Amino acid sequence: MTAIPGEARKLTLTSPLTTGDDVRAAQKVLHENRFGINFRPGKRDRAYGPRTAEATRLAKFLLGYPEGEVNGEFGPNLYGYLVPKGTRGYRQRPSAFLAPSRVRRRQFHAQSSIRDRMVDWCLWGVANSAQIRFAEHRPMPINDLPGTLPLTLDCSASTTLFANWAGAPDPNGLGFSGAGNTAAMLAHLTQITAAELRPGDLIVFDGAPTKQHVVVVLELGDDPVVASHGSPAGPLKLSLSAERKAHPGQPLVHLALL
Repeated sequence: MTAIPGEARKLTLTSPLTTGDDVRAAQKVLHENRFGINFRPGKRDRAYGPRTAEATRLAKFLLGYPEGEVNGEFGPNLYGYLVPKGTRGYRQRPSAFLAPSRVRRRQFHAQSSIRDRMVDWCLWGVANSAQIRFAEHRPMPINDLPGTLPLTLDCSASTTLFANWAGAPDPNGLGFSGAGNTAAMLAHLTQITAAELRPGDLIVFDGAPTKQHVVVVLELGDDPVVASHGSPAGPLKLSLSAERKAHPGQPLVHLALL
């Protein structure tokens, strides 16, 4: 019988990574649970890596844990809160968890809808690339009517426009005035780790100021899929590793859309 995750030993980020069947059981319940939320723990590879730790942190946050206990350590309590009633290890959440959980989950689902729309608009840009030219014009063409074509945009302008159409705040922090660039996004948005990335978030290739480039995450994975509009060929849907070939040696900065 597989041990209940966290019962016999702590499951948390270690070097080397903690591995075993109990880790796989934790990854499984973070992916499929009685709340119907995929916390995105990554592959069920039996290794407790950054993505599994971030999924644990998100699960604790959405289930209503006190702020001081929202971390990346998976234990038997969390396992018990996630598995269906009648399952070995099942536990009922404390009543104090319920009110903050409701508030946090409403906010999470609202943000998820915005992120989904951000991804959809980026894919729309890819599908309509023949009518979207590349140029660094300011002010940005912040159109009132979503779906306006043709367009002339660069990477930061396309990211800003699609954020506007998706209902997100201006990633430049400038109230959709038509101003902004990748440097403004770096200064305004919250920097996160690669493990914290969600579809709709941004990745910046942070070269010299004149070489900065921003892409939008479409799909997660070992090699995320991104939308990029950094050349006349775009917008393009491609792997992050393929995009890195166009920006060799540039460090990556991960930014939360919301």
